[in-house]
Amino acid sequence: MLRTDESLFYKKSGEQIMQNLTAYFIFFALIFIISTQVSGESYPLRCVYYSVNFQLDESVDRFIGVIEEAADIGYNGFVITDYKFGRIKDRPENYYNNIRRTQDAADKLGIEIIPGIMSPSILMVSSTMHLIEVQQADIMICVE
Repeated sequence: MLRTDESLFYKKSGEQIMQNLTAYFIFFALIFIISTQVSGESYPLRCVYYSVNFQLDESVDRFIGVIEEAADIGYNGFVITDYKFGRIKDRPENYYNNIRRTQDAADKLGIEIIPGIMSPSILMVSSTMHLIEVQQADIMICVE
């Protein structure tokens, strides 16, 4: 059976109730002010980091779909990477066509494309493999 005597309930005075209501009002007012300040103007560049393989048409198709979705929800930039940026001069023609196609799609949607470039030392090594330092191996396994 449920007891309803006064010993089980904490009774608040009118002053305590007003203090609590004031505290709640201030809390929610601050939340409202903060949420209105975090608008598109506070973050002029909203970017997504994305790794894409420009040599594969399917990868670029998927990437363009992601660009369209991101534009719909307010993003306006992509920082992209493709490990082949380090060896961009010796790619097949479809690689360059896919880059152009991606840039055209991004331009139509107002999306800025920012390529992520590797450090010069990695670029130099990736284009001239004989510059890689070889470590001596104690064990060598040959597979035929």
